[in-house]
Amino acid sequence: MKHYICIGGCGAVSENPGICADMNCPNHGHTFLECNCTDGLHSGLINACLDCGKLCKQEGGCEVEAFKPEIEG
Repeated sequence: MKHYICIGGCGAVSENPGICADMNCPNHGHTFLECNCTDGLHSGLINACLDCGKLCKQEGGCEVEAFKPEIEG
């Protein structure tokens, strides 16, 4: 089923196109991306961090000190 997601880490999902309204999301004000996944994982659009395997921005920031400036910047 077609849906639209924010890739900034806030987890927003909508049945209609739109923009992210979450003031705390790094993608605030950006257009949602179309997704057709059926498992809710949005594979290929929201990817785990290559350094630690977590969804860093979605989980509140990187836990690996060396990568924090990269993630938060």
